[in-house]
Amino acid sequence: MKALFIAAAAAGFAMLAGCVSPSTQTLTPAQVATIVCPSVKSELQTLELAGVFTGGAADTLAKQVTPDVDAVCDVGATITDAKLQTLSNAAFPVVLAVVKNSSLSDQDKAKAYLAIGGFQAVINTNIALAQASASAPVAASQ
Repeated sequence: MKALFIAAAAAGFAMLAGCVSPSTQTLTPAQVATIVCPSVKSELQTLELAGVFTGGAADTLAKQVTPDVDAVCDVGATITDAKLQTLSNAAFPVVLAVVKNSSLSDQDKAKAYLAIGGFQAVINTNIALAQASASAPVAASQ
């Protein structure tokens, strides 16, 4: 069920890894959003259709997760590292907790964990590289 999303997350991470290194520029927040948003939105929709978000979980999705996703993934959103960090550090852990407490099979839970972890890896790696390049000393020109 989640193979497509895992593949998308893996492809996004590979794309990120191939595009950046400590000696090159990182992706912009908008470029990171372009990589992760289609899969994040599809993953959430799949989990909704699977019945993962019911009762209190549906409320949490509407009040906490969806606003964080929309702040990064809506057309016309102003995307910043801070918004990406909120998505990674606040919204994704909530989704993981809902998945953990859901009635999904252990196999489907594992797939969801991998997909969400892949999204977090793309975001967190790029933010860490951006912070490292911002604090790196600038070489003197000759």
